[in-house]
Amino acid sequence: MKQLKFKAWDNYRQKMHKLQGMTFDAKTSVPTALKLPGVPWRPVEEYELLQWVYLSDKNGVDVYEGDYIKISSTVYKVVWNDTISNFQLEELEGTLSRSIIDISLGNIVGNKFENADL
Repeated sequence: MKQLKFKAWDNYRQKMHKLQGMTFDAKTSVPTALKLPGVPWRPVEEYELLQWVYLSDKNGVDVYEGDYIKISSTVYKVVWNDTISNFQLEELEGTLSRSIIDISLGNIVGNKFENADL
């Protein structure tokens, strides 16, 4: 079974958290609550869940949905593409996209929450 990893953006505290636990609805398998360090169980709706894309950047850092990756002088955002049912890299300042595999060519320079100014 593949390992699933998530992190959560806390809209209220404007802070990124690693998850300690997650509960799911038994019928729909939809996440219902999250356990974060120093925070009691909270409804999942209070956070934005970001999934690990199963890859690391060139420095060995795990890459998550919403991260910004710099390859050469171009910055890309990691996004989910429903059409291909996979993550991909979308150019921030253009319309081009790249394969998610290219993450290994670059390094993380931020994410859409903590570095919206990129």
